[in-house]
Amino acid sequence: SNNSAEEFANNIVLCHYFEEAAMQQQIIEEEYFEAILDGDEELAKQKKEQLNMCEGAIQLTATLLDDEATVS
Repeated sequence: SNNSAEEFANNIVLCHYFEEAAMQQQIIEEEYFEAILDGDEELAKQKKEQLNMCEGAIQLTATLLDDEATVS
C-alpha cells in the first residue's frame, strides 16, 4: 500500500541519518581526544559540544525510529 511505502521510505531516511550521525560522532570523538592529548582546551571544549549535539541527534533519530516501529 501507499502508506507502507511511505513508512519504508521514512525509515530509510531515518536509518541514513542515524548512520551519518554515528559516523560523524566517531570523527569528532577522535578529534576530541587529539585535542585533549595536545592540551588544546578550547578545541576540546568545542569538540565536546559537537559530541553532545551528535549524541542528541542519535537519540532523537533512535526515538523517531522506535516511534515508527510502534506506529506500524
